[in-house]
Amino acid sequence: MNLLPLLVSGSVFRTAAWSAVSWLLCLQAASLVPGTLGASSSPRTWESPVIEIATPSPPPEWALWQRQLLDRLWPAVLEFVRRYTRPDGTLIWRKQWPGMDGSDDGYESFYNFALYYALGGPAEMNALAQRLWDAVTVQFTRYGQVYKEFDAYYDWMHHGEGYTAFYFFGLADPTSKRIRERAKRFAGLYLNEDPAAPNYDPRLKLVRSPITGSRGPRLVNSAEDWVTHREVLANYPLPYDDIPNVSQSKAWIDDAKFPFILQTMNERMMRGDVPLNLTATSLLLHAFMFTGEAKYRQWIEDYVTAWLERTRQNGGILPDNVGLSGRVGEYMGGKWWGGYYGWRWPHGLFNQVEATLIG
Repeated sequence: MNLLPLLVSGSVFRTAAWSAVSWLLCLQAASLVPGTLGASSSPRTWESPVIEIATPSPPPEWALWQRQLLDRLWPAVLEFVRRYTRPDGTLIWRKQWPGMDGSDDGYESFYNFALYYALGGPAEMNALAQRLWDAVTVQFTRYGQVYKEFDAYYDWMHHGEGYTAFYFFGLADPTSKRIRERAKRFAGLYLNEDPAAPNYDPRLKLVRSPITGSRGPRLVNSAEDWVTHREVLANYPLPYDDIPNVSQSKAWIDDAKFPFILQTMNERMMRGDVPLNLTATSLLLHAFMFTGEAKYRQWIEDYVTAWLERTRQNGGILPDNVGLSGRVGEYMGGKWWGGYYGWRWPHGLFNQVEATLIG
């Protein structure tokens, strides 16, 4: 299995600290090496390794500078929190926020705080990171984007960005029962362990919509879902060239024409699977690293294998849409392109490469 799921999520793909994190994760992810866990479903027990150092040696200069940097970051953290959050940890922001977008940005405000602790920051850092994560969760629950502590529904580009902060909690403290419980519960959303959120088809090995979460697959989007994103998308190419009564991207911000965009997207995009959902393997891997339970590993293997098979059947080209029946191009007139965050819209190749690397 690939460690990239924990190292790659949306905009944080380029974070400079990833080389150090990958080394640390290699230690935590020993269970991913074939044969180390096999098919065992027993919870993992954590044992602290004993490392004996008998020969004293002066630290290299780079380590001293790095240690100094880590020490100096702490006052900056406190100032950042003082300036941009309320006493309860919520962000100083709006009283209301509509639509399905936004919680990822809230979590990203502090996404590397637990990483800072794991790399050698002060002990108080981990508790602060968790308090802020909890506060943002409460804040966006009030707004309406979060339900049962997880995004109610959104795509895995934004889930991937938002939950990077959560993944780092496992790195910071793999013994935390609270984080472990959340990791299992969140991963269970894609194992259909919550009857209210049937996000996955275990027979066809597909995620049932590009928009999923704790309220289940969002097979039909509403105008309100997109209300905060329409102005942004007006600067991108249209998702299709044949949308009735729409010829320009500015239709996103035209109240008379936007319904035609929404209807076309609901008809073609919102049912069935897309490669972007391969990013969900991060969530399942996170639970597996906490527990060692075979069901999480099996889900990843089954799901990635299903996409490999679809690609093989498509002549070696990754299709960007699969209908609820399991057929490529089911809602695209047989075309293997045109899916949500697919080869055409909105970012094209970048999302296909990123999602498949994560998987």
